[in-house]
Amino acid sequence: MAVTVTVPDRSTRYGWDFDKAIFELFPSYPSREYFRKVLRQYEIGFISAAMFARRLVELVNEPANMKLFDLCRPAVRLEDQLEYSLALPAYNTTKTDRLILERRYLGEDFGFRASGGRDQDCAIVVSSVDRDGIAWQAGVRPGLHITRINGLSTARASHRMFADFVRISLHLELHVKNIGMIPRLMKNRATRWQFPSAQELAGRLLSSHQIVSADVKFREPVIFVKTLQGTVLGAHVRISTRGLMVTALKPGSAAVTMKLKPGDEIIEVNGKRLDGLDFQEAVAHLRCEEPFTLRIRRIVI
Repeated sequence: MAVTVTVPDRSTRYGWDFDKAIFELFPSYPSREYFRKVLRQYEIGFISAAMFARRLVELVNEPANMKLFDLCRPAVRLEDQLEYSLALPAYNTTKTDRLILERRYLGEDFGFRASGGRDQDCAIVVSSVDRDGIAWQAGVRPGLHITRINGLSTARASHRMFADFVRISLHLELHVKNIGMIPRLMKNRATRWQFPSAQELAGRLLSSHQIVSADVKFREPVIFVKTLQGTVLGAHVRISTRGLMVTALKPGSAAVTMKLKPGDEIIEVNGKRLDGLDFQEAVAHLRCEEPFTLRIRRIVI
């Protein structure tokens, strides 16, 4: 009996696993060719790392495909890692947060909307938030996947069930993951995943006269480090509430190449959170095998 095996149509210098993953993400030949064209443009310096990231965003049409962003990190030069990460939509599917919302009476609005549900064959995700409302103050933002509500899983909840539960509750305890995309119900009843717009991320204004305060914004970009080539990171750090805060950089070090800045917080190494560790334990995580990833927390103006 003959067995037909379909293989990727072209190999790259990033290895067979990379080719296989790209083939699985983009079964159609035109999509793969567009991706390879964009990758090549970045490799030869025709486009910047930020433009490379924005072109990749165009290819992602559902949360499962967001693995493309991490898949491409080894292809990004060390000095471009921060630029690449900051140009991507904010997401962190490995971290679960617990948010508490309280209202005084049932008629008071929590100030957020959600889409999705079992009847729409997708997760329940926050789609919009009222600026400075109860939900906004609690940290609710568009793109958060609500995995549990008051201890109950939302995996089998319809949109109506979820909405009714919120409507009759004075207290909400939400467990959320930032998947960074929103399911939208189209006119043909099909669900289409989209990234939230800048206006949605800034919060829905309750009136045209509402003044938006200048919040301090944080991003948590990831830096992929293939090799330090026998050198050390070259950053002076101190313990902080979330991990290790960079206080100074050694000239010519890898930290300078990565474009770290004093005030950046290293909050995660290879997916392991550093909060709650003492200084020696946190620093020990930096002495890891290469390659490795760092997630930092940075103030973005």
